[in-house]
Amino acid sequence: MPCSGRLLSAAVLACLAEASPAQRQLVEVTLPDDRPLVRQLTAVPREFVELCTRLKAGIVLDCEFESVAPVAFNSHFHEGGAVKYPEGISAVTAAKGRLEPGASHDYCWLWSNPGTEPVTIRIRITP
Repeated sequence: MPCSGRLLSAAVLACLAEASPAQRQLVEVTLPDDRPLVRQLTAVPREFVELCTRLKAGIVLDCEFESVAPVAFNSHFHEGGAVKYPEGISAVTAAKGRLEPGASHDYCWLWSNPGTEPVTIRIRITP
């Protein structure tokens, strides 16, 4: 391949890498009934990581997380075509709470990293 062809190919690959949404992570899980779900995720700089699962009405979950640097956090669920946000907090390194959905939904926890370094997030969801 001539030099100009290699340079063009490298430029195209570089542009595709920059445009890739792979930095935004969606992690779909099934919660175990008999033990906590424990995960460690990494949010890259200026992106987010999202953990989602299908929840049934009547379930009770204790949820907590810790991060090595401040993140913005929200929990949300999908109802039809709408997204509803029951809670959201900014610049936090830890939180815990209880979730008791009143209806069956696809439920998500989302962490955004506003910083310039990757942030490790440890999550524990207990039925």
